[in-house]
Amino acid sequence: IVTCENMMPSLLFISLDLPDKNGSELIEILRKDFTFSRENCYIVAVVKESSPETKSLIYNAGADDFILKPLQIESIKQIIERVNN
Repeated sequence: IVTCENMMPSLLFISLDLPDKNGSELIEILRKDFTFSRENCYIVAVVKESSPETKSLIYNAGADDFILKPLQIESIKQIIERVNN
């Protein structure tokens, strides 16, 4: 998190399946910091499935969008275009 704060990213991709932390918990933690507010940072959850439960989890945590694994270049490009518009 400290590294991200120093970089001030406008876009983050966060996997829900992190080795030592739940990705949705990380999103919640980041959203509490002004650097990662919706006005400053677009957060995309990287998920294995797009079930209603998963969508509810990530959006309630503060994600702006999601992308399915395995990642596809075209999907990543679409998200970058949305952020840049």
